[in-house]
Order: sequence, then structure tokens, then C-alpha cells
Amino acid sequence: MIDSNLDYSPMTLLRPCDHIQGRPEKNITLVAYGDYQNLRSGQAYFMIKNLLKTFNDQLCFVYRHFPQAASRSAAWKAAEAAEVASDQGKFWEMHDILARNHLALDDCDLVSYADQAGLNIPQFLCGMASHVHTHKVEADVESGKANGVIDIPTFFTTIRSQDIQHINGLMHQIAEIKNTFSRMNNEC
Repeated sequence: MIDSNLDYSPMTLLRPCDHIQGRPEKNITLVAYGDYQNLRSGQAYFMIKNLLKTFNDQLCFVYRHFPQAASRSAAWKAAEAAEVASDQGKFWEMHDILARNHLALDDCDLVSYADQAGLNIPQFLCGMASHVHTHKVEADVESGKANGVIDIPTFFTTIRSQDIQHINGLMHQIAEIKNTFSRMNNEC
């Protein structure tokens, strides 16, 4: 049975600027708002990776930035770094590295991660210095606020298939993740 606590809001329709893993025509789209510096977002990363591995044929995953700290904080710079990596076709490589290293996000760390992701470092440094992707991070934050995101991680889902029987297991696991982080947010 599908959990009635899940949000099936149409807000999760994909935007041209979204970073997507999987094909948008898959049965379920999971949109996550996260912050690379946040412990709970880091924990959610591992759960989502497991979901993607288990339900790859049914799941489309979208990541949107929602840094909790002020502009120019480590969280904000990490979000910009992921966007600069996107210019070189390496968003997901950088995303994976950042999500696993939430405690080490200073400028030197970001350059090291860019190197690990296989980025052109001079191009990366130029993109970071010019803050060329501040508008993308701001757009993700505004999208989150417009859709009621207060704390992170926050998840939204949509179902694209009428064949509900085949997606109950996935929806149950998504519901468990959402409930786990909802409880954690309430405890803080």
C-alpha cells in the first residue's frame, strides 16, 4: 500500500536546470533538497544511493541545493562547486564526493575534490571565483521555499505509472526514509 504521508505534489515536475539520475519517464521521481554540509543530508545520500541501486529501473532521482547557511558559507560554496563541476559534465561525480565529505568543505578541500572528480582545475577555479552559478543555487533555494522546505533533507515524490503493484516496495522504502528524517528533524 502507498503511504498516505508521502507528498505526491506536482511541484516535483522536472525543471530544465535540474540534475537528474535516471530517465524522467520512469515510474517514480524522487526530488531531494539537501545541503552538503549537513549530517542528515549526508546520511540520506547513502540511503538514496541504495534506492538507486535497488530500484534503478523504476526511479528517477533529482537533487536540488538547499544550503542552510548564509551565502559564501562552506555549504553554499560546496553547492556552487557542484554546479561548476556540472559545466564540465561532472555534477554527479562532484555530488558524490561532496556528500561523502560533509565535514571537510573548505576551499582547499573543494579543489582537491574537483581534482578527484577529474575536473579541469583552472576552469573550476575560474568558475568558483566568478560565482557564475550563484543564481542556480538561489533558484533551487527559492524553489524549496516555495514548496514548503524548511529543514533538510526534504523529499518529494511523484508517480508516473498506473501500475502501482510494481512500485509498492520502492514507495515503502522512500516512505521509511522520509519518516526517518522527519523524526530526526523533530528531535532537533
